[in-house]
Amino acid sequence: MKKLLKQLLAVTTAIMMAITLLPAMANAEATIDYTKKGSITINKTTGNKDEGLNGAKFALYKIADFTKGFNEEGNLLVQIPNKTTKVKDLLDLSESDQKKVASAFATVVPDENKVDEKTTETVNGKDGVAVFGKDNNENTLDAGYYLVVETDTPQGYVASTPFFVAIPQANNTSQFGTENNTAATGWDYDITATPKNQKVTIGKKITSITGKDTIVNGQAATVKVGDEVGYTITSISPQYTDEYFNYTNPDKLPVYKITDTLSSGLQYVAGTLMVKIAGKEEALTEGTDYTLETDDNNITITFKQEFLKNENYKGKEVTVTYNAKVLPSAAVTNPNTNEVELSYTNKPGSETKGVKSNDIPKLYTYGLKVYKKDSNGAKLTGAKFKLYKVENKGTDNAQKKQIKNLAGMDTNGVMTAKKAEVNGEMKDTNEFIFSGLDVGDYELEEVESPKGYTLLTDTIKFSIGDTQPDGKLDSATGAEIETNTGYAKINVTNKKGFNLPSTGGMGTYIFTIGGLVVMAGAVLLLVSSKKKRA
Repeated sequence: MKKLLKQLLAVTTAIMMAITLLPAMANAEATIDYTKKGSITINKTTGNKDEGLNGAKFALYKIADFTKGFNEEGNLLVQIPNKTTKVKDLLDLSESDQKKVASAFATVVPDENKVDEKTTETVNGKDGVAVFGKDNNENTLDAGYYLVVETDTPQGYVASTPFFVAIPQANNTSQFGTENNTAATGWDYDITATPKNQKVTIGKKITSITGKDTIVNGQAATVKVGDEVGYTITSISPQYTDEYFNYTNPDKLPVYKITDTLSSGLQYVAGTLMVKIAGKEEALTEGTDYTLETDDNNITITFKQEFLKNENYKGKEVTVTYNAKVLPSAAVTNPNTNEVELSYTNKPGSETKGVKSNDIPKLYTYGLKVYKKDSNGAKLTGAKFKLYKVENKGTDNAQKKQIKNLAGMDTNGVMTAKKAEVNGEMKDTNEFIFSGLDVGDYELEEVESPKGYTLLTDTIKFSIGDTQPDGKLDSATGAEIETNTGYAKINVTNKKGFNLPSTGGMGTYIFTIGGLVVMAGAVLLLVSSKKKRA
């Protein structure tokens, strides 16, 4: 009997979440009141021990009776086929084995063994509380062994592992993962357990932009067409326990999947994606640790079952990095966004849940609208322009580089006018739209003027700025800001030139006629001379 008492006391020091697996049964008649009722209080946390979590539903099952004279050879009320059939099979289990056995019980425990169900709520100002076995402050649970299973989990969390509770339990109980160095001096009938839910999170930020240093909190930046933008996604690998994998139907196996959706103005740069996990210097391997599906605007990373089972990966930070390119179709004024969603399984065998990142990085581009007019304000068509970006203006390193990749430009970077329908036919207007610019300094050059008008004698210099950034220009020189947009406006006026004498005019006709008269006179003179000689 002393040996049995020693075994049971060892178990009480190892039960999960500050609860014991089994109390001492033998040689305890003098100290345990088998008729005394008990209670179980669940203090559900988010992983932060001081932050309670409401909305988690728990079911309490009784798996064995505990009465005076109970013997370790006694059968459990719930049996695991070909596994645990006797109370003694639960003795001296290691911490990891306790979790496995409790998870196995959760898959076979029948409804008739269910004692009650409770959902965590706010009690006496404390969140995340569910109380079993209390009626008007009187305890109602019989002494025995119980199984606690989380049956419904709030959005954004993974369910806690099933665990055992004993009523009563030794009063020197320790939590899993902690060492118990105190002696038991009695028995507790009001049991408190503190299971933790793993919070499912995913975040995203901008980490690099071609030739640019300014990124606001990793969430906002100004860009231009052609820039490559580096993104970083972070998440925590779920700590799925064995009961998540106890299914032959693949649709019921746990899921951990990251889906990133780029707006139409951004395009994934093939071959730039890398997945890493904390504690491992080398990148994870596509095909072994995860599968990858990509197209221009979507990236899907699905982690494989072997990865999810790997104990070295559970609960570790997962980092995904990749680059995207800014396209000519990038929006002006409105942000070019990039949203990421995490799909996960929040309890064994359940449908996949999804949680989106609160971080939605925003990229902003800007534009210039040019309106061509004559000196009287009439609209002119037929002009063409080139645009240059001036880097390091006012320094010895100033450089002017032609922009050639905007929508509406030909292969030489020449911008033609916006077209509009006139009498069922598309014709040029007097408006030119340059979309996809970054903030900074520019020069506009007219390379072809409307017919009958002279070219501009110099480039038009202008600059645009957005200090927020929020997609709306807040400063401009050499141009006018279009209200509440990312566009600046410039009116370009052409004038008619001087009319110089041209070949083919009346003067030519006069000289031609005179020449003909002279030639005719010469012919007549020659003929007359010949007659006289004859």
